[in-house]
Amino acid sequence: MRSKSKESKLSSETLELMRQRREFPSAGDTSSELRVLNKRIKKLIRRDLRRSNTRAIEAAIEQNRGSKVFVQQLGRGHLTKLRSADGNIVASKPEVLAEIEGFYGQLYASHAQKSVAQLTDSRAPLIRHYTDDIPDVEIGEIRIALAA
Repeated sequence: MRSKSKESKLSSETLELMRQRREFPSAGDTSSELRVLNKRIKKLIRRDLRRSNTRAIEAAIEQNRGSKVFVQQLGRGHLTKLRSADGNIVASKPEVLAEIEGFYGQLYASHAQKSVAQLTDSRAPLIRHYTDDIPDVEIGEIRIALAA
């Protein structure tokens, strides 16, 4: 049952056609009338949901609220399906999380070979690019800056 306080996203026209479809005789499910009715209902549902989402976004904009608010109102907070690297669509939450973990693991994995000097030296290397015009800083200048 629907809550009475929440406004329906579907128009009365769509709801009426859905009622007619429920009352349609079940003998002859493949009739052309039923197919036409189903197509009409699908189009109207799509139209009504788009209108409802547009109204919610416009209301959020008029109330000067952020985009996160109307995304939450639309109910699209998380991924439900994801296409994997091999082209398969995964729909369960553990599979989606595993695909995301694998993607970012591969993305941020370092594939560069480290030299022997980098393996033995635990300090970060200091590389200066295009710093010819910057004067060297002396230890005394650092102490004065820290004391101030």
